[in-house]
Amino acid sequence: VEAGQGVGMSALQILLKVRLPLSLAYIMSGLRIAAVIAIGVVTIAPLIGGEGLGREIYAGLNGQNPLRIFAGAIPAALLAIVADIILGILQRKLRLENRLSGK
Repeated sequence: VEAGQGVGMSALQILLKVRLPLSLAYIMSGLRIAAVIAIGVVTIAPLIGGEGLGREIYAGLNGQNPLRIFAGAIPAALLAIVADIILGILQRKLRLENRLSGK
């Protein structure tokens, strides 16, 4: 930041060319965590009348049916894992592009 100020960058240029590239890894990590948590939270939607994979989990719990529990839990877990993998790949590509472009 000080080097950017030293070469006469404006506040907007410092934000876009210095601070944003440095914070991009942390932003992407936060998005990955938020996506996985959101998928996990969606499984409790049936408690407030919602639909989704959580409905199968709670129907299995109420009926003591392990197959219905697995029918909702396995796809929800796979969805969270796939979201994490895809966002991880995107995070690595952004980090690689920053190194190659000299940012």
